[in-house]
Amino acid sequence: WLLQYLSAGGCLSHLIIFLFVLTMLNRFRQYLTNKGLRYEVHEPNVITFDYSSHTYMFEYTHPNYIRLMLPSFENCNSFDAAKWVTISELNATYKVAKIVKSGNSLWISFETFVYGDDMLSPLFDTMLNIVENMYHEYLRR
Repeated sequence: WLLQYLSAGGCLSHLIIFLFVLTMLNRFRQYLTNKGLRYEVHEPNVITFDYSSHTYMFEYTHPNYIRLMLPSFENCNSFDAAKWVTISELNATYKVAKIVKSGNSLWISFETFVYGDDMLSPLFDTMLNIVENMYHEYLRR
């Protein structure tokens, strides 16, 4: 199949990137399975899963870049200035995770670069814990 792909004009570097993406997605799927979490694969590079009464999204589109998101956790159409100050303070405090506005809703996003596949499970744990903690801190304020 590799020779067919290359002879049909396929680019070897694109194939290598695709294989890295597939490997990382498989690692994250295995992580979710080990945690006993059910998940769904969407598109070739997005996984959604339920955790702590929320649906999370894991995205991996580049060989060294991953993103864990808590999408659309609150509508933000009628926010006052004080709420935006709170969001700014949380973003400054957490640094690695950010609350962002997408359309009319708020999302929390943790994005990072990954160079290697050792210690991925602790990294995934950390990402999930930070997003959860940021969400609960947001609710407390």
